[in-house]
Amino acid sequence: YADGCLQYYFLDLHQVFARCYNTSGRTGRLGIEMPFNLGRYALPRYRIFCLGGYAEMTNKPGQVDAVFVNGEAYFEDTYRLEYSRLRRRINRAYVVQHRYPDCFSSDHPMPRVDTAVAGLTANLFPGKDRNLWTLYNEGPKTYAGVVLIVPHRPGAAYRDAWNGVPLAPMLDHGMAHISLRLDPQHPGCVVQDWSRREGAASTTPLPESRNRDRGGASPAPTE
Repeated sequence: YADGCLQYYFLDLHQVFARCYNTSGRTGRLGIEMPFNLGRYALPRYRIFCLGGYAEMTNKPGQVDAVFVNGEAYFEDTYRLEYSRLRRRINRAYVVQHRYPDCFSSDHPMPRVDTAVAGLTANLFPGKDRNLWTLYNEGPKTYAGVVLIVPHRPGAAYRDAWNGVPLAPMLDHGMAHISLRLDPQHPGCVVQDWSRREGAASTTPLPESRNRDRGGASPAPTE
């Protein structure tokens, strides 16, 4: 990289996710948008290092999630060494970033790419013979279904990089319909690899009944 800086994401605690409001039926379809860092995408060679301090004071998109979803780097986390939900997310983010360094260091990241449904955030980080999307479920309920519809490359393999498992997207007229399960206010990551590094491709033809509604609706929650 050419240069860099340290930063924080200053995030407020929304009353819906405060303890006294954290009861069944209060949230409805409310979504909390993932913070956006324009500098990360406008100046990709200018590296952003985030100090994810005081991240546990809120359940909305925290600094730990924002750093990963925006393809940034953690600067300091040693004072959060206790085993916790946030520690697990930081550790998992490190694993994914180290496995796909060419994607997270891309000079051509694309923020806010189209998703299959409303309520999800996706950013694209193209690498060498592969594409990586970071995702975030902004809703208060788990979403399970199609998250991305992207052009399929012959022989491409697909992987849920956050959970470390292969994916078998549905194919329809040259487009891959990629499905994931995303917990509420939780990140995810998908990789499309046509270099054969991820193994043989695994895809499934899209049934005719599935080729109707491709987007615009809110995620269908699963209880």
